[in-house]
Amino acid sequence: MSEISNPDHHLTFYNIQYDGAPGEWLVQVENQFGNYTLTVHGPIALAVPTQKVEPRAHKEPLSLDHFLVYAVINGPWADVSVGLEDEFGNDTSVMVGQTFLFLNPVKKTIDTTVTEIAHPDDHLVFYIIYNTKVDGPQVTAVNQLSKDEQTLNLGEPATLLGVPSQKKAWEEQIDHFTCYPLLENLALNKTIRVKDQFVDIAATVGPAYWFCNPAQKFYEVSGLPILNPDHHFTIYGLTGVEPRTWLVDVTNQFGSQYLTVFGPVMLAVPTQKLLPGEHEAPVGLDHYLLYAVMFAEPLQIPIGLADQFGTDPGGVTVWKPYLFANPVEKTVGQEVTEIENELAHLVFYTISDSEVFISQVLVDNQFVEPTYYDLAGPSAMLAVPSVKLRFGETQ
Repeated sequence: MSEISNPDHHLTFYNIQYDGAPGEWLVQVENQFGNYTLTVHGPIALAVPTQKVEPRAHKEPLSLDHFLVYAVINGPWADVSVGLEDEFGNDTSVMVGQTFLFLNPVKKTIDTTVTEIAHPDDHLVFYIIYNTKVDGPQVTAVNQLSKDEQTLNLGEPATLLGVPSQKKAWEEQIDHFTCYPLLENLALNKTIRVKDQFVDIAATVGPAYWFCNPAQKFYEVSGLPILNPDHHFTIYGLTGVEPRTWLVDVTNQFGSQYLTVFGPVMLAVPTQKLLPGEHEAPVGLDHYLLYAVMFAEPLQIPIGLADQFGTDPGGVTVWKPYLFANPVEKTVGQEVTEIENELAHLVFYTISDSEVFISQVLVDNQFVEPTYYDLAGPSAMLAVPSVKLRFGETQ
């Protein structure tokens, strides 16, 4: 049983507006329900320490932080039955469901008044809960944003449960990418060494097969913006590799999928797109080792899609997982490129119905000086940021 440690601690959530676009992060958390990675989007709200005046005439909350609130756009279900008791009543059989919100403690400034973070290691994960029966009463409350007492009519049973959580690691999320097939070009024939969570091998880099733009995808969470407009990939074939097979459990905005993957077969190299667009060199983008997906059911999901080449007016259809990508450490000669975002993975899906197309791009990366690549047609793959939950090599 987890007792209430401070009965004067209450929070009121306020919607917020701010300049700039919201961000996305991968956050690894641990609490009494498990250890897992969340994809969060925002911030979307501010949670403010609040004194509950009625009922029960509570004192002002001391040492309770403000929190920035982020929406969980990809996370697991707890799927646990618990009993809950708060100051309004007792619910004996409550089902804890999907992760819904993630809260970071935050320093807040109003005019010249600064509220520092008191407990930087204290975070909260809120879960959707079901089967609650205790109705919330009318509440009178006061906080720093409203010096006058506020009357809040709750009226309905609780729908969320906040659970103290440890934030173990976090990284800024990477973009979605639309990938365009390239016309035939010469193999690079460069010998490299690559090391990811599956392999540590030497390989030879072949021709370029794909060029990838950061993309904006419209599906469920509408219009997530491009986070890093200078992030692009050129995908090269690999030879001289003894392929192996793994089972991988991944989750992303299209759900959880169990993939059988084979390889590695390709290498995605961070690339500067010089034309069109005159972009800067990518910063903070990893190399990726790509594995072919052997068995997968088609999704057949319609989505909206836009990238730096244009917008598909009729949308596209997402079909099968085609490639799975691990971030990888790459060595060429004595130059080692370390992994920067080890939590960030990609699943590449085949797509159809795309109409956006340009004929040529001018690129620069670690393998080639400024080089023109000719595109063979519209985008045919969509790379989706994904969380790798489990993996194992097959026998």
